[in-house]
Amino acid sequence: MEGIVSPSSGALIHSLKKDEVKKKAEVAEGGEVAELNYKTLKAGKRHSLLKIELKTGRFHQIRAQLAAMGHPVVGDTKYGSKEKIDNPRQVSSIMLVATELVFKTATTNEIKIVEIDYPDSWNKKIRD
Repeated sequence: MEGIVSPSSGALIHSLKKDEVKKKAEVAEGGEVAELNYKTLKAGKRHSLLKIELKTGRFHQIRAQLAAMGHPVVGDTKYGSKEKIDNPRQVSSIMLVATELVFKTATTNEIKIVEIDYPDSWNKKIRD
């Protein structure tokens, strides 16, 4: 995220509405409740690495809620980031990745967990 997040952990609860014209979510009265928990894992001079736990799953929820608290996802110019990330494989890129997926299998009701690390290249961005 852009900036140093304070407090370093907490919960965000907003009302989000999807704007079909702008193709983004906006904090607005009368929308659907969006809730997440966050915790700062690392912080540098200009960026923070957060772990997000979604309580709800709304359109662009993480992007909209972090932007609403003044800390947009790095590279997410749609939601107010001042930085662009050059990525030759994509038109645009943001520093947002799912590192854990938990689900229950349909046939055996087993809980499965799939985990990955965030990209190593993010460490340099956080230190800068």
